Amino acid sequence: MNEVLMTVFTAVIAVSTIIYTIFTFRLWKATQGSVDVAKATVLMSYLSTLAQEIEKTKATNPQAAMLLQQVAMLVTEASMESFLEDINMSKQPRVRDAMNKLDGLLRANGVDPHNVPWFRPVAEKMKAGK
Repeated sequence: MNEVLMTVFTAVIAVSTIIYTIFTFRLWKATQGSVDVAKATVLMSYLSTLAQEIEKTKATNPQAAMLLQQVAMLVTEASMESFLEDINMSKQPRVRDAMNKLDGLLRANGVDPHNVPWFRPVAEKMKAGK
């Protein structure tokens, strides 16, 4: 009887550990998603502030405004590269289709997507088919 009781307790502990692990993993994934949203929000806020500063500076100091525009493009390009790291175009057709539509929109307006700094990482990812 004592051995059966110990086996039951061991099984209960094993099941509890498995359940705890599953819920911890789900919580971790949710937290990671929240962090990604927070990062995107900070980036968008920064770019919005930068755009306002560019508009203010254009009239008084065009060279500073051009420098700020270049900084904004570099930040946007780096963030697009970071965004695309976890995306597999073959496994996420909705993202691929949206990027193809954006590519088509740029081309329809006479813009080569490879000449748009923030779209270069997207074009390269689509070209590689990853």
